[in-house]
Amino acid sequence: MTCNFCSEKSRTARKQHLCDGCLQLIHKGEAYLKIAGKWDGDFATAKYHKECRELEAKLNSETSSLPDEYYPLHEMVWEDKSILDNAPQIIVDRFTKKGAA
Repeated sequence: MTCNFCSEKSRTARKQHLCDGCLQLIHKGEAYLKIAGKWDGDFATAKYHKECRELEAKLNSETSSLPDEYYPLHEMVWEDKSILDNAPQIIVDRFTKKGAA
């Protein structure tokens, strides 16, 4: 995906949101990151727990061979659960909850 422009802002949730990284809830009052921008001509937004966004960006920078390849954290974990071996405990907990991705 080619980013035409994007913005990343820290917010406090006024209502529940779904984290695009782990697919778990961001609860009301919890800090989160909101990303908005235009990729490949389409406008999109995403919301993340801070830790999920940091790990997702780190893993993509370490593994992507093409600049427009970018994978969501939940897809990477689904493909290779060993990613969680070195992840912060809070992320491990989100992925090991009953019914998690």
